[in-house]
Amino acid sequence: MKPFSRQDRVSNYALFINSDRKNISIPIEVINDVSSRPLGATEIRNKGIIYNFRNEGIIQFFMNNTKNPIDIVFASKTMDITHVERSIFVDGMGKGMLVTSKKKARYVFELPGGFTAKNNINIGDRITIIA
Repeated sequence: MKPFSRQDRVSNYALFINSDRKNISIPIEVINDVSSRPLGATEIRNKGIIYNFRNEGIIQFFMNNTKNPIDIVFASKTMDITHVERSIFVDGMGKGMLVTSKKKARYVFELPGGFTAKNNINIGDRITIIA
């Protein structure tokens, strides 16, 4: 089996998040493969990544050496936002931060840092994936 690369997970999906009756969109990469999760969003600037965990539960992410600040959004199986972590930045290898969903989630979105604050994205807002 060949090693997983960033090119293997690029998708043409766009993420629409409804907040304050506004539709906010951002291009995203969809990750359904567990082996690709360590690649993360350390290089994203104008797009996001969605992780599909297939089953709903409490999800933990260990953040290490993020090159840019990122926002992490946890969503339920019905795509309702259950938790938001804003502008996470971990500088350097060997340092890390554990980020845990406060409620059960199935999907995790990594977005450019400040995206959720700028667009007023909060717990209870809905997400729709459009191909």
